[in-house]
Amino acid sequence: MFSLTLKSGDTDAGTWPITQTPLVIGREGGCDVMLSDPAVSRRHCQISMDGGVIHLQDLGSRNLVLVNSRHVAHCRLELGDEVRVGHSVFFVTRRGSSAGMVPSELQHCSTVTLAGDESMFLAPVPVENGRVSRGTFEDLHNLLAVSIGMSSITTREGVFAALGDSVGARFGDVDAWILLLSGKKESVFRLRGDREGAAPPANLMRMVLDERMGSLAPGEPDSGGWVMAAPILHGEHRVGALALVAGDGDGDREYGRDDLDFLVALAHISSPFFQAVDRLEELRAENLRLRGVGEGLKGLIGASPPMARLKKTIALVAPSDQTVLVFGETGTGKELVAGLLHGLSQRKDGPLVTVNCAAIPKDLFESELFGYEKGAFTGATAPKAGLMEESVGGTLFLDEIGDLSLDNQARILRAVEMKRFRRIGGNQEIQADFRLVAATNKDLVTEIARGTFREDLYHRLNAIQLAVPPLRNRRSDIPELARHFLSMCPAKGKKAPVFSPEAMEYLVHRHWPGNVRELRNVVSAGAALCLGTTIGADDLRAVCFNPGVGETGLTLAEIEKTHILRVYDVSNGNVVEAARRLGLGKSTLYNRLAEYGIKT
Repeated sequence: MFSLTLKSGDTDAGTWPITQTPLVIGREGGCDVMLSDPAVSRRHCQISMDGGVIHLQDLGSRNLVLVNSRHVAHCRLELGDEVRVGHSVFFVTRRGSSAGMVPSELQHCSTVTLAGDESMFLAPVPVENGRVSRGTFEDLHNLLAVSIGMSSITTREGVFAALGDSVGARFGDVDAWILLLSGKKESVFRLRGDREGAAPPANLMRMVLDERMGSLAPGEPDSGGWVMAAPILHGEHRVGALALVAGDGDGDREYGRDDLDFLVALAHISSPFFQAVDRLEELRAENLRLRGVGEGLKGLIGASPPMARLKKTIALVAPSDQTVLVFGETGTGKELVAGLLHGLSQRKDGPLVTVNCAAIPKDLFESELFGYEKGAFTGATAPKAGLMEESVGGTLFLDEIGDLSLDNQARILRAVEMKRFRRIGGNQEIQADFRLVAATNKDLVTEIARGTFREDLYHRLNAIQLAVPPLRNRRSDIPELARHFLSMCPAKGKKAPVFSPEAMEYLVHRHWPGNVRELRNVVSAGAALCLGTTIGADDLRAVCFNPGVGETGLTLAEIEKTHILRVYDVSNGNVVEAARRLGLGKSTLYNRLAEYGIKT
């Protein structure tokens, strides 16, 4: 009748008759087929004959039985079926087959599985009579060649090409595929072959990844061919799987253990190269990002320690979607920081919508931020999207949020927290996907203690905090800032204006309560009102209000007026002389003096 015949494994006997008495396979001493494999349970499974039908029953094993490469708990067996228990492989054969041999009529439907550490190329090579067989030597040469070739490859496509060439050199005209994992996503790529209608054995590739061992099995029933697959593993990390398919048109060659040995070794060798090229791609992307960050941060002038720390933090924070609260005195450049956070983020192609909370009247804030529907109030003749809605896909910048009234703080809290809101007069909730950046020149902790700022809103905004240093704490940046602002001023002649050493010393030692904004105004006014191309300390003092401790900055128009009147007085009311000193036309000076209420 029928027997169970061993093809490969760790037991001495080779064949066992299948009868009505269950044939028990396991590690326990009383089992009919005793295996020492630790992957096998004490009583793993049993095979018996009942009414001419062969049955396999799992006995509650830790690792189920594989029948023709599929896990089963109970099934009917047929002649030629392969049964794998742990690392041992058996076949159902006719009674009388030689022990340890698989009849030739069953060789074509034989399946071989192989763990990575079982490949002869990844373990000490068995040497007979001090010699390595020619086939083994050629395989080793092929594996060495592909390893050396891939060591200089820097792209994933290059690894694909090297693997395809190696498979072609070893197996000839076969179709080969590779499956790669990226998180939960899997992608399949063709390495070689152009057979029409050939499909990748995706299920087999997934199976060898799950089992962490290679497999050689018959192809589709009508194909007469073979399919092989091997997992690509990097430690516990699953990289992907390598597979090839050979149809009956590829000749009469029968594939066996030595072929699977090679494919498992090839997959194992390729693993670190995939890790390396993926890391190179990450480094290239990071390098490009940092170059972009570096270019973007050029707008933030200064190399002092406080500015270096600020730039580093911006570079780290910008790519995330975290809410950022920017602190800084008036004129320090909080809006510039917000612009950089947006420009260096993944939302840089979306809008940057700025809301000046101090400039919008209290009663209009809600309609400006959330928008309104037609008929929501008198004058609402058409629906209007609010600033929050306009910021979808980009960044919403709430400037001077410390000046927001408590009522309006309560209104934006839920919208900021849930990223949902309704237009005034509307019933539909709008989902708003934006990144939030807020800024203030106030100490919000103090404002919370005073009862003028909501603590819950503060904690919602304060996910990441950035402090922009005042100019007095970064005096070493003043020369670079001053020269930058001066380069933006229109030249009076062919020669660009410069600062005298005394002028630069004056700028560096000044208090600057208005910070960078005040410095920019002073430089612009000094360049516009100096008589020559060299800006002296006196020129700067002339355009500065109340130079000394406690000074405040003036607007450019106020500085210009102060300087014009001072030069007019020095010229003893002589309009022609004053115009010459100021570099203005007489008519222009007459008009300015008239604006100031000076009769000439």
